[in-house]
Amino acid sequence: MDHSKLGYQSPSVKMMQEIDELKEVSLQVIIDAAQLRLDPTDIQNYLNKGYIVSITGSKYFTGPPYSGALIFPECVSQQITDAKKKLPKGLTQYFNHSDWPVNWFCSKELSDGFNYGSYMRWNAAIVEMERYYKTPILYRNMGIEMFCNFVEDSIKEAAFLEPRLWL
Repeated sequence: MDHSKLGYQSPSVKMMQEIDELKEVSLQVIIDAAQLRLDPTDIQNYLNKGYIVSITGSKYFTGPPYSGALIFPECVSQQITDAKKKLPKGLTQYFNHSDWPVNWFCSKELSDGFNYGSYMRWNAAIVEMERYYKTPILYRNMGIEMFCNFVEDSIKEAAFLEPRLWL
């Protein structure tokens, strides 16, 4: 996990380096980059190390509720492409062929259906992400600070609310 909502990172950078040095262990690292906590450069650095990165389309962007996606580094995607394993039968009830990379053998057994609502929401989320990252970081940070100040002021002005610090 790289930067929880409270700013925590686990495992530590030192431990990640030690994990990377393990050569006789079959291990796949997956980084939780959900909820807009990583910049594109950080995500690319993880992909360059061969790590899978999980992202969400919901929460801060307008993707489908509870939506998520995995970004695979090229080396892992190639391993999956080369594998000739089938997906568990139960998964075929929940996913369509269009939900998975078409060149993966395992996705060939999925139905030909298409979830238009999910596709449109993901498309909106991707556009929103692109626009967000085109905004200079100074303005993004300023917008977040203004929002936090607005929330704080709103709490102070509402007699029925009281601020609470979470430590």
